[in-house]
Order: sequence, then structure tokens, then C-alpha cells
Amino acid sequence: MNTTMWDTGGATGNNTLIEEDESFTSITGIWVTGVCCILGLAGNILSFIVLFQAFKKSTMFLVLRSVIVSDIVFLLTVFITMTLVNVFPYTGVLQTLHDSRGYVQFILWPILMMSQMTTVWLTVFVSVERYIAICFPLKVASLCTMSKVRGVIIAIFCISVLFNVPRYFEYEYLRSDLSAKTALGHSTVYRYLYTCTLYSLFLFLLPLSLLIFLNAKLILALRRGRRMWRTLQVKQRKEQNLTNIPLAIVVVFFICATPALAVNVIEAMHPDIGYSSEYVMFLVVANLLVVLNSATNFIIYCLLGRKFRTRLLQLCHLTWCKMTRYTQVAKDSKEATSV
Repeated sequence: MNTTMWDTGGATGNNTLIEEDESFTSITGIWVTGVCCILGLAGNILSFIVLFQAFKKSTMFLVLRSVIVSDIVFLLTVFITMTLVNVFPYTGVLQTLHDSRGYVQFILWPILMMSQMTTVWLTVFVSVERYIAICFPLKVASLCTMSKVRGVIIAIFCISVLFNVPRYFEYEYLRSDLSAKTALGHSTVYRYLYTCTLYSLFLFLLPLSLLIFLNAKLILALRRGRRMWRTLQVKQRKEQNLTNIPLAIVVVFFICATPALAVNVIEAMHPDIGYSSEYVMFLVVANLLVVLNSATNFIIYCLLGRKFRTRLLQLCHLTWCKMTRYTQVAKDSKEATSV
């Protein structure tokens, strides 16, 4: 997610996404993004419930549940900072939130970046876990214990928080509807070292490189496994089948993360770049792809997870039965009272 997105609606007085190409940026940057966030939140909540009930003892699904939690935080903060604070000029509602957008975005922007980085490195950790499970099946029991996996998840979360703490010092809160860059935010050294080099390295280049390496190894191992399918133990076959889901998640990550990396490097290297109509469109699409990366995992689970689909249908059926029973009881109680 690029910092220019935070400036939407006047956070720094630019109003970039509203002033440049009104129709495309307002529809895509505010409304389409908002709908994606809502659908993504609903899908992630359902995914967490199903994965928690059906796969409690799997280390891979423990990591995937952590990814879901991080995605929920990310989508929620995007929905607030990109959609809710900007709907007032178009709908006339949520004026108080719109008038407080400088404060809201000042608080939530670093949290958004923390959750994004957590999601990226948890995605890498999923590939690491799959790499060990497929390529070193004899060591997986000792290396990928639940306690060790929890420890790595906590470490990723803590590092992501600490890495993004400087975000709180990039901007200063001037009044309820306005924030501005501080001396640190304007610093050339800070911009090149932190915003460009470290951010691009630890949020894109390094995780992308690791994902390419790990998943190339995984694909080769899976091909060998398919040729030796009859000789594999039941547990090894199960591990290979489970790997399809994280592989699909990684492919989506590749597609969605690359444009955002390009935007970040461009703006870090050229902070005074002019916002032409074409560039603003590219910026909005790049940020939307980052949102889609966190919103589409539910679709992947439904398409590739047969057990997930079964449990999801069971959950929906159980919920429907409970609602029907509650409605009938309420109706009977009302009829008895009226009599």
C-alpha cells in the first residue's frame, strides 16, 4: 500500500484521488476498494471460523489463520482510511468521520502498514512450512511443532510492528482534518534509506525472492512426488495435497504485489513526481491489487480446499437451521402471548 493512498480526501491537502480524473479514482479508489474490503472481511471471517474448527492441529493452517487475522486488520484499516473517511462529499453521511480524517489516518496508517508487512512475511512462512513438510518429511515433526510455529508468528508480528513505528513520525497531526509531513518525512536520507531501500527490500524484494526460491523447490518436489505417488505414505500424500492452497496464495501475491513495488520505488526516488492522469490510474489500480491480495484468499480456499468447502457448507447449514429454529420459537412464543 502506497503512502499517496493515505493522502486521499485531503490528509495532506493534495486531494489527489479526488482532483485527478474524478470518475475513475473516486469509483475505484473509494467505492470499489470499499466493496472489496467488505467482501474480503466477510470471506476472511468465514475462513477463520472454518479453519479453526476443521484444522486445529495443523501447523500450516495455524499460519494461514494468522494470515487471515492480519488480512482482517489490513482490510478494516483500509476500509476506514480509504472509504469511510471519504464518503461524505458524495453521500452527505459520516461527516464527523470525514472532518476527523487527519486524526483517523494519522493513527491508522502505521497500523495498516504493520498488518501488510505481517501478511507478507506470514505468506513467506507458509511457504517455508510447506518446503520443510514436502522436502524434509522426516524433520517436519521436530522442526514444525505448534509451539515453534507460534513463536515464529509472534516474532513476525513484533518485527513488523517495530519496523513500522517510524511511520508515526513521518506525519504530524495539525488538526482534525489535516496532517502534514514532518522534517523526518521530508528528509532525503530517510526517504532513500527507509522508504525506498528498506521498505522495498523487506516488504517486496526479499520476500518475493524467497517465495520464488521456495515455491520453485516445492513445484519440483511435487512433480517428483506425483511420479512416486504409489510409494508415498498416506501422510506424505496429504501434505502434497495441502500444498496447492499456499501455492495459489503465493501466485496471487506475486500478481498483486509487483505494481505496488513499482509505485513505491518511483515515489521514493522522485517525491516531486507530477500526478498525471495515467499515473494516478496506475497508482489506484496498484493499491486496489494490494487490497485484493488480502480479500481473495476465501475464494482460493473454496476452489482448492475440498474439506474447506464441506465444512463451510456444514457451517452454513447449521447456522440456517439455528436461525430457522429461533424464528419458529419466537413466532410460537408471540402467538402464545397473543392468545
